[in-house]
Formats: sequence, C-alpha cells, structure tokens
Amino acid sequence: MDWLSEHFKLKKNALMARQTFSGYSIGWCETINSFISRLQKLVDSVTTRGKRDNQVKDRAISFLNDKNLNCKSKLYREETLTLSKLLEIVSQY
Repeated sequence: MDWLSEHFKLKKNALMARQTFSGYSIGWCETINSFISRLQKLVDSVTTRGKRDNQVKDRAISFLNDKNLNCKSKLYREETLTLSKLLEIVSQY
C-alpha cells in the first residue's frame, strides 16, 4: 500500500514552479507582505531556504513602485539585506 501511495503521489514540477514564480506580479491593492507570503509559498518546494529568500527579496524589490523611490534607495544601500530587513524597511514607508 505504501508503494502504491508513493507511486501515485503528485510530483512537484520544478520547472513549472520557477516559471510561475517569474510570472507572478503584485496584485492591485496587495500589500508587500502578502505578496512576499505568496512568493514564499510558491518557491518553498523548489529551492533551499537561502536561495528562496534571495529570490523572493529580488522579486519583491522589483515590484516597489516609483512612489517608493526613497524606500528602494534605502534597500540598495543595505550591505547585507535580508528578507526580514526588507520587510522592516518597507513597513517604515
């Protein structure tokens, strides 16, 4: 029974998950926190935690709009920007 369960278990398609991740965009009235949460859930199964955080962080920064230029410049000035530090800075703006 275990063998059959394992055999018919849905396999995760890493290529499809990466494509979906790269096509994700922030929703019209979505907060950066909820956007990051969605991205984290998507890449959880495909990458290691360190890589995941970097991918999510880079994707989130790319969706900060023009009115947040001060926020972006502060993010760029951080030498060791972590995902938690990004969330902390973004929450200030």
